[in-house]
Amino acid sequence: HAKEASNAYDELGQIFCHHGIMELYEYTGLENVQTISSLNKEVWDYLKLRTNYSIADYMVNSMLDHAQKHDLTKKMSEKWEVPNQEVEDNLEGLAKYVAEGIIQVVHT
Repeated sequence: HAKEASNAYDELGQIFCHHGIMELYEYTGLENVQTISSLNKEVWDYLKLRTNYSIADYMVNSMLDHAQKHDLTKKMSEKWEVPNQEVEDNLEGLAKYVAEGIIQVVHT
């Protein structure tokens, strides 16, 4: 997923971005960003009711699950020679940052 990453967080960010977009499609049941962008507040409210999660929480939880399942913290730590605990400590913040960015693009 990550092309020409410059550091561990760049690579993780690219992985999270790809994963977040896939989760956006899963959450909405749609695979067209333009169509998703045109959804009104009532639809987003319905989706939140249906899933019990806001889109942001849905994406962040999924990104963190993906990272855990694929041992991304350890892999990034070893590949980029960054302390594992440092990557672990920044994982949730990075997931939130990426999710917010995706949501901002979709809602503008």
